[in-house]
Amino acid sequence: MAYTKPTIDETGLHLPTYQEVLDYLNERTRAIFGNDIYLEPDSQDYQANAEVADLYADLANLVQQTYNNRAIQTAQGVSVDGLLKINGLKRLSASHSIAIVTVNGVAGTPIIGGLITDDIGDFMWQVENTVIPADGFIDVTATCTTPGNIFADAGTLTKIVTQTSGWISITNKNNAIPGLPIENDPAAKARQAVSTARPSKTVLQGLVGGIAEITNVQRYKVYENDTSVPDENGIPGHCVCCVVEGGEADVIGNEIYLRKTPGCDTYGDVEVIIVPPDPMLGEIPPIHFFRPGYVPTYALLKIHRRADFVDTMEKEVKELVAKFINTLDIGEDVSLSLIGAIAQSVVPDLRAPAFTLDPVSPILLGTEAGTLTETNIEIGFTEAAQCTPENVEVMYV
Repeated sequence: MAYTKPTIDETGLHLPTYQEVLDYLNERTRAIFGNDIYLEPDSQDYQANAEVADLYADLANLVQQTYNNRAIQTAQGVSVDGLLKINGLKRLSASHSIAIVTVNGVAGTPIIGGLITDDIGDFMWQVENTVIPADGFIDVTATCTTPGNIFADAGTLTKIVTQTSGWISITNKNNAIPGLPIENDPAAKARQAVSTARPSKTVLQGLVGGIAEITNVQRYKVYENDTSVPDENGIPGHCVCCVVEGGEADVIGNEIYLRKTPGCDTYGDVEVIIVPPDPMLGEIPPIHFFRPGYVPTYALLKIHRRADFVDTMEKEVKELVAKFINTLDIGEDVSLSLIGAIAQSVVPDLRAPAFTLDPVSPILLGTEAGTLTETNIEIGFTEAAQCTPENVEVMYV
């Protein structure tokens, strides 16, 4: 194509390519020195023009990036940070791992600033402030004080660091949910898209957007029953039910209080006492929500190895399947077909796969290692599937 000047019109930014600039420079060189000038790629004049065109290409790339950085959808790096501020947001720093722990002790004992750890003691976990109820047991959130991907297997967080009279023991029934590194561009853009729902026309969208912005919240699901009778999940009529993973309970409770409509009840087994922002409001009913329960998930994949199969693929399959299961939404079933698709995504070229799934009984799933079946795992509306690479077995057939 012929050279055209850089322009911005109703369809966007238009920049000539490197080749178009080079052709234009060669054309102007011939116009100045005559058509008989030697301008083959091995000539000095051609090489000089190519250097200028290359410098132009660098500048054009910068112009294109600058133009793209005007919009959140196409921005990169620090430009995303600046655009997030328009919505009152900022990029999330590395998040902390969380674990649901069961505190056991004497009824009425306050747990304030409690720290726990495992047998090794490499990492400290801050236990959410609470008061032990009448039955002596309560489930609360423990947050790792070190940010990042810190893991704790079920039953390992058992050492109480800050000894408190009346606090007898503690443990985590399920694996901890690992924290995340500093928020990347795609995640920040997705959160910005959700956050724009806060001032939306529907109250429910605003509630979802508000919960999404709470620090250390990872997964969340909001249900609404606007009828007068309980729904299929048992949620009472005229009620909103939030299931939230991570985040401080008091912060979540106050966000629900601010976003729900007056007269709408809340449903859940976590109770948050709301302090009235104005004494004239009188006593405010407690806010309730759920923490997700975790369903241990085991998988067995039967595969046929092909010529290009390498041993490292087995480890990749296990890690990818476990990662996929841990990213399923709250209340989302574990699907046999999706597990198969995720496993085969390890193969670089599906047209020449290094392995194939057994056609008869390729995948078995279950919630216990010894009882796997060829059926999907149904997940309750307040539950989330949980898996580790050790829970995934690869069988060669």
